[in-house]
Order: sequence, then structure tokens, then C-alpha cells
Amino acid sequence: LDPERRAAIERLSARIPGYTVLAARALESSGRYADALRVVRRRFGTWILPTHHAASLLTEARLAARVGETDAAIAAYEAYLALRADPDPELRAEADAARTELARLRSAR
Repeated sequence: LDPERRAAIERLSARIPGYTVLAARALESSGRYADALRVVRRRFGTWILPTHHAASLLTEARLAARVGETDAAIAAYEAYLALRADPDPELRAEADAARTELARLRSAR
């Protein structure tokens, strides 16, 4: 991304709940994993919607693992799974995949 587009993404991601995940995914698709991780780690305090928070944590976990931040990835997966302890049927596969990745990261320590 050119600097102007990058700045626009960062301005929007700082203001719109849920946009951090979209912005992070856009950066990730460009191979900018560290930038994507920095963007997705922005939190909106206590007013963030639980669905956005879960998606943010899952994205953070995946990106942290990708850039070698194993401890941060484990913490993000654990926080995500705490929100998805008993997921709805349509979220079960996603939660199961997160559990599998968490187990892999723990065993690789």
C-alpha cells in the first residue's frame, strides 16, 4: 500500500469498531504482517461489540503466531476461546481450529 492509503486505513481503524479487523486483513493480504498485527491490537475499550472483540482476538492470535510472537499468540487464542467456550454451532469449527492451533503453539514452546 502506498503511504496515503496506509494512513487512511490507520485513521479509519482508529475510529470504527470492527474496522481494525478489516484493515488488518487488508494489510495481511499485502504481506504486511507486523503492520496488520499493530492495527488489530487497537482496542476500543469496554464498548466494543463482543463479535468484533472475538474476531479481533482471533486475528491477533493468527498474526502474532505468523510473526513469531508465540506468547502473544497463545494469550490471544486463550482470550478468544474464553469468549467462545460454548460456541453456537456455526462458530464451532472456528473455535475448534483455534483450540488446535493453541495446542500446537503450546507444544512448540
